[in-house]
Amino acid sequence: DRSADDAPRRPRVSFAGMSRKAAAPSSGDSNTESQSRAVSMLTSNGSFDGPAPEKSDYQDWFHTAESLERFSQLCSEAVRKAAKKAEKTVPGVRVKHLALAAVERRQLFDRVGELQTMIQLVKLEYERRFRVNLDRSEGVEIVAKPQWRPDLRMLALAVCVFVLVLWMPLGLKPEAHNCLALFALVITLWITEAFPYFATALLIPLVAVPLHVLRDPVTKAPADAGTASHLLLSKMFENVQILVLGGLTMAKALDKSQLAATAEAMLHSRTARYPSLYMAGVMATACVLCVFVSNVAAPVLMLGVIRRTLMRMPRGDNRSAPQRAMLLGLAFACNLGGMLSPIASPQNAVALRVLSSMGVNLSFAAWVIATAPFVAVMLVATWWLLLHTLRPFEHMEFVPLPDRPATAHNLSSAQRSFVMAVCAITCFMWCVDPNALFGGPA
Repeated sequence: DRSADDAPRRPRVSFAGMSRKAAAPSSGDSNTESQSRAVSMLTSNGSFDGPAPEKSDYQDWFHTAESLERFSQLCSEAVRKAAKKAEKTVPGVRVKHLALAAVERRQLFDRVGELQTMIQLVKLEYERRFRVNLDRSEGVEIVAKPQWRPDLRMLALAVCVFVLVLWMPLGLKPEAHNCLALFALVITLWITEAFPYFATALLIPLVAVPLHVLRDPVTKAPADAGTASHLLLSKMFENVQILVLGGLTMAKALDKSQLAATAEAMLHSRTARYPSLYMAGVMATACVLCVFVSNVAAPVLMLGVIRRTLMRMPRGDNRSAPQRAMLLGLAFACNLGGMLSPIASPQNAVALRVLSSMGVNLSFAAWVIATAPFVAVMLVATWWLLLHTLRPFEHMEFVPLPDRPATAHNLSSAQRSFVMAVCAITCFMWCVDPNALFGGPA
């Protein structure tokens, strides 16, 4: 017997001897080798004389056990559906009960109860030691929103640049000279990030009005403060800007109602055995979303939907990792989707406004029809190029099943149907004559 001083600290659970290296296999191992190693690790009965496990060890054990449990459930469901389809195809053949009995005799399915017990023990021990709940996404680094603080040195530099340009003899008209100084101030603040980007943008009207950078549209003289403020605010809240805000509002509604997650689940059920098709489906969905919710909101919405699937994918090297290809495909698809509609990107909205001022009225549907063929060809070419240059799915036979955690936005079927109806009516009104009923698309 060892004394209390000589004995190392021992955990309270029997599975504490599993090393983190065994729980997290290297990226080069295949799925079968990883599962076999995890089975032998989780069902081993060894003792442990080392130091107490760390937080990351508990997280690795929890994720590995949950993955094995879901894998066994997925296999049982697959066998059940295949046997049911065989019975329908060949009358008089009863294979369902025999197939399920054969599957349940496998070692992995015999130990599902042990996996479930282990999951509970890991959670209890984790909560006892660290006084926090063990979540499915625990251990995954999620970058929080930055805490903005003004950089006084960069702010002083921007003010110096502003004053320098303002007092330089450039031979321009006063309003043009003041506008150039304002431009230098804003660009310096954006480059140095002395203020957040949105705060700098909101600063423009406050500085532009006292500098008299605008002209009165009637007299062509420098506008007074009242006229300048009216002109600036009317440009900030014109119908094209409201149109873009409408797309962002639709994106938020789709996110809260989990309609995007439902669409992703349908895509996963049909393409889980073909990762390349799953990637193509994600890219096509993101591109189509850009038509209605802008290519700013579409990637954020899609990333929130596929994030847990990406977390379950195997880790390849830095070049061939599936996550790298999926994220690049999502980014490129949203860039291409930014051409598809007037609200898909801000520059389209600006172009639409300029065309309207020139007397060219281009409808929403006409824009989509004109750009859709080019975007479709480029989307397929981008997908093919990513697959053949990165080769991300060489060691990946299926897309892992993502978690479906309960969220705070649990809406009823009626509420989801209402959101779908509002979005569909809005999109329909954008595509028809904008002046037919409400006087404009905004």
